[in-house]
Amino acid sequence: MKKRVISSVFALIMLLSFTACENKQSEPNPTMPIVTVDPNSMNNPLKDSNDKIFGRWEAESGLAIEISTDGHYAYFLDKSNESDNYYKGPAEIHSSANALAETKISLQDYLGKYDTYTGGYYNLFSLKLHYETFQSEGEDKSDTLNKAEYMDFLFLLSKDSDDNARLINMADSTSTELIRVK
Repeated sequence: MKKRVISSVFALIMLLSFTACENKQSEPNPTMPIVTVDPNSMNNPLKDSNDKIFGRWEAESGLAIEISTDGHYAYFLDKSNESDNYYKGPAEIHSSANALAETKISLQDYLGKYDTYTGGYYNLFSLKLHYETFQSEGEDKSDTLNKAEYMDFLFLLSKDSDDNARLINMADSTSTELIRVK
């Protein structure tokens, strides 16, 4: 009889502990708020805009970047000297929500930092510029490149003009204002 009572009490304790564990696991985690996106929270939501990025863009600081429709780029460190100090190669271009996913920027960061400049996702691009050619100091130094590496940028078109943009280097967060020249 004593064994039966002890067994019953032990079984009851086990049952209560399993039930308590189950209830604790099914509660929502209060430290992870649920994020919902209201399409009206952005100035202008999604639309296709891949063709807006192509062309030649220059900065007052001297750099220039050409993005061609065939999926290649030329990145010149000095826009006045296109025969030296440049990178060329294939470019991966993503727009809108795909650009956010590619650069791993959270929606909150995008809305807080960039949406007022771009006026919506459709002016947001990510650029992965893969190394293929490197010219420096008058010499072709392409053989020194690690072809697996790339330059990673966030390219933001201005909501006020398709000819103004901001280029943000994802490696160091530096920002450069660009103007489309052709």
